[in-house]
Amino acid sequence: MFESKLYEMPDRGGRVAMVVLSTDLDESDTLHMMLLLCKLLKYRFSDWSISTHFVGLNFISYVFEV
Repeated sequence: MFESKLYEMPDRGGRVAMVVLSTDLDESDTLHMMLLLCKLLKYRFSDWSISTHFVGLNFISYVFEV
């Protein structure tokens, strides 16, 4: 399962966040995905975090500078 959402965060000065929910992503996948997103979206990577929900989903959020 893979679900992603891209949305603007106007309160953070023009940054964009990418949120990924997945049952099969781990930290090694996040680096690859972050580099791919930077290339595709032409954004500068700013920050990311990963945490696991009690239902077993990995919740990964990325923040990019526009």
